[in-house]
Amino acid sequence: MLTITEMGGIIAPPVPAFYSRPQSLDDMVTHTIGRVLDLFDLDLTSFPRWGEEGGTAISDKVSVGE
Repeated sequence: MLTITEMGGIIAPPVPAFYSRPQSLDDMVTHTIGRVLDLFDLDLTSFPRWGEEGGTAISDKVSVGE
């Protein structure tokens, strides 16, 4: 992992984020997939980022479906 990050790679382990208060396994999977898509600058508004309410899109990112 050190070699990958030194070469500019990003390690993105599929760790569930409980700050979003998931109600089901599907909620956890959706949030994890959303975080991975965010690394590719694809914005899913279906999950909130840390410090945001309701997953409000960031204006400088491209929304899926545009």
